[in-house]
Amino acid sequence: MDMNFPVKRNELGADWQRKYKVFIMHGWSGSGKTTYVNENIRNYGKYIQNVDVVCSADDYMMVDGVYSWQADKLQDAHEKCQTKCEEAMKAEVQRIWIDNTNTKKEDCEFYIMKAIEYKYQVFHIFCTHELGRYNGKAPFHVALDQQVEMYRNYGIGIDPQTVKDFALDKEQ
Repeated sequence: MDMNFPVKRNELGADWQRKYKVFIMHGWSGSGKTTYVNENIRNYGKYIQNVDVVCSADDYMMVDGVYSWQADKLQDAHEKCQTKCEEAMKAEVQRIWIDNTNTKKEDCEFYIMKAIEYKYQVFHIFCTHELGRYNGKAPFHVALDQQVEMYRNYGIGIDPQTVKDFALDKEQ
C-alpha cells in the first residue's frame, strides 16, 4: 500500500528529530485514520520494533470480538484511551497514536497537556476525503457542513464545494 496518503499535517514543535512523539488523528468515521496508523506502524516496524502504542476508543467498543458502537460506553472508552496514553508516556514509548475522531479542539486537550508534561512532540494528522476515497470508506454519512466545520475548528480552510464534488464523484 502506498503511504503517500493525502493528509494535512500541522506540526506543533520545530524539532522533527525529537525521540518521543504523539500523533493525534482527526477525521470522521471511515476517513482513513486507522488505515493510516496501521500502515505507518507496519512500515516503520520493519526497522524498529516495539515503539508504537495506539489509543483508540474503538478498542473498547468490541463485543465478543465484533465492533459495536455504543453511545453509553463512549465516555468510559475515552477515559481508558487517556489512561493508556499517559501510561505509555510514563513508559517512554516512542510513538503514541491517538486514533479517535478528535473533531473539536477540546477532544485533544488532555493529550496535548500530557505531551507537554512528558516532553512529547505533538503532530496533528487530518484525514481528508481523498484518504477515505483511497480506502473505500469515505464518511458520507456525516453532513457536509459538519465535515467542513471540523477543519475550520482547527484553522484549516477547506472549500465546501470540493467536499460536495468529491461526495458526488464517489456516488457515481
